[in-house]
Amino acid sequence: MEKYVVFTCHQQKFALPIDKTEKILQLEKVTSVLDATAYILGIIQYDEQILPVIDMNERFFKERMAFTSDAKIIVAEWHDKRIGLAVDDVLTVQTFESVSLKEHHDKIKDETAESIRAFISKDEEIITLLNCETFISETGSKELEELIEKAG
Repeated sequence: MEKYVVFTCHQQKFALPIDKTEKILQLEKVTSVLDATAYILGIIQYDEQILPVIDMNERFFKERMAFTSDAKIIVAEWHDKRIGLAVDDVLTVQTFESVSLKEHHDKIKDETAESIRAFISKDEEIITLLNCETFISETGSKELEELIEKAG
């Protein structure tokens, strides 16, 4: 059994393995980055470093997230680096048995499909389990790497 951080984006539930998350922050001021990919919300100061922040609504649904009092930033591990994931709300930390994970591998074939590790069926709801390493496009990955390098 693994533990997951469950959060919402665009009124849908998603989960990340807790071992890929470091901290949950209140979404506050984010500094924009000029000419950045649409889903790069900007950067914040975190733990004496610059942390790039991804708008998960923009990434998956092509709609800018609303800045509400519930909005959070999940500090997550991505390719051995830290990034921020801006989400509508963080709901809970939950344990799921491996039998509740439904692998999807050959059901969807596109860039978004690579970001999905499995679907979790829980109480008549479906929670999408994300793969931390692949939910950012190749172009976005290069851009994030450059941002992290410039900030470092």
